[in-house]
Amino acid sequence: MKTHREYLIQQLHLRKEQGFTLGQISASSFRYQPDQKEILDLWEKAHLHDISEKWAPFVRFIFLNEDEKRSLSSRTARLLLDNRNSIKGFYEITRESTTFDLPDRLSDFLRLRIISNEYFEIYRKIMRRINFEYPPKEYSSKKISGKINWHKTIQKSKTFFPLDFQIKTWQRQFDTPENTLLLLAAHWLKSDCTKILRNNLQDPLQSDEREILLNIVDTINQIISRFPFKDVQNSMRKFTHEKKNSEKINDLFYHVKKRISNNSIKNPQYGHLYSWVSKYVELDFEGNVQHKRKFIIKNIEDVDALYEVFIFLEFFNYLKNVRKTKCVLQKHGRTKYKIIFEINGKQVEFFHGKEYSVGSKNAWALDATPDYSVEYKSQIIAVFDAKNYQKYASEKNPAKILDSMIHLNKAHRNLESFNSKYPETPKDIVEEYLKLVQDNEEKAEEFRQEKEEQARKENRKFKEDSKKDNKRGPKEQILSYLANLDVKYGGLIFPRYDVERKESTTLQHETTNINNLVLETLRLDYHPKEMIRTRQDTMESMWNVIQQRVKEVDNSQDIKK
Repeated sequence: MKTHREYLIQQLHLRKEQGFTLGQISASSFRYQPDQKEILDLWEKAHLHDISEKWAPFVRFIFLNEDEKRSLSSRTARLLLDNRNSIKGFYEITRESTTFDLPDRLSDFLRLRIISNEYFEIYRKIMRRINFEYPPKEYSSKKISGKINWHKTIQKSKTFFPLDFQIKTWQRQFDTPENTLLLLAAHWLKSDCTKILRNNLQDPLQSDEREILLNIVDTINQIISRFPFKDVQNSMRKFTHEKKNSEKINDLFYHVKKRISNNSIKNPQYGHLYSWVSKYVELDFEGNVQHKRKFIIKNIEDVDALYEVFIFLEFFNYLKNVRKTKCVLQKHGRTKYKIIFEINGKQVEFFHGKEYSVGSKNAWALDATPDYSVEYKSQIIAVFDAKNYQKYASEKNPAKILDSMIHLNKAHRNLESFNSKYPETPKDIVEEYLKLVQDNEEKAEEFRQEKEEQARKENRKFKEDSKKDNKRGPKEQILSYLANLDVKYGGLIFPRYDVERKESTTLQHETTNINNLVLETLRLDYHPKEMIRTRQDTMESMWNVIQQRVKEVDNSQDIKK
């Protein structure tokens, strides 16, 4: 049986198909329009039982592209995996009374898919030029097929002319430690995936999780069944019942590493294989997944929280791999991290979610918690806010409809003028009023008063809901940070230019100067096609701004001296 939430989502998708834009639907006034009573009724019922969000965030979430949600989760999982040595333990997301760890269970599955793909790529490159030994083999034979060892042949011959020859040949031998490890890694992947599929987890596997595991198992089955060298398969089977940290496995690792170090192996991909296996053993997927919950993206707040972590880790990744500057991650508080890095040998701190309390050195009027704050020499030099949403213009307002109901009696005097002045008025109400006024002006007035009272109730309800929904816009909020924290620069980071360009009122990549304060809008998309391009531009902008602010602080201190 469908819930009220599911019925509401179905009806909103239907409205989109009917031609309503996302901007119109997300406007708080949409559900109060006379022709949207079904939407308002479903919303109020769903709000009592299974919806905690406010209207606009709820609408944003249900129309959010599934590929984008998947891309955001995958990229964040990739960053967590790449920086697992820097992030000690877990990255925590706090939602209401619950704290979720990242990487969460789904992140682990995404990471499993990522490193499985890494293995498949390594395997493919190794099989193009697989390593083998060429050990000599000596035997006695009447047929000459190889190099004859004449000295031994004459020694062993009992006749004047030898009847048996001591032959020395060289034969390719693929049963080497590195090839055994190559196939053993595939076996471990398959085994871990199969165990997870068969176990009765406390939080059952979702369809996307099962799909990841089954795809990995299918690919590995093909690798093992089609592996061309039976002697390697036989060698691998000797290790399949060993624990990954057993003495026998450690001895195999030792011989592979030794052969790589002394250049017995020519294909560099075996070095990548050794690093990959070391990483995989350390992650212990099968053990971790047993006791881990899934961070389920249930609403837009979850997407917003993940977007914040995504931006923070992207900046750390940029510092480490693009700028190649000295940088480390450290925890601050209980659940957040900060990046300590250097610009021209000068130490800067980049905080995620640092709280500045009234009365502290930095906040003088209000408590403030910007998404990201940058400190140099104990001074806040820049703040950034992640804004995973768009603001839309509201095209219809219950107050205007109320005004039109009050003046509905003007419609029969000059309909063209009335429609021009009150375009929001529902046409069916105007038509009904004009019919009534021709037959009975008293009934027409009763009808008008009834509609006026109805519009007053809807307007009153709209105002009450608007007060609950009323939050400062992104620009006003970050300007308050700049004023309260005495900062000269603020950056707003959005995921996209606009969802519907004609309705967007949020300008992207725009720099505004307000009373010596610089406000800049940046873009970091998680749409698969836009992620790479916007990442480079925005990370570069953030670096340049911080570098400039560091110079300004140093210059101002030099002037004071």
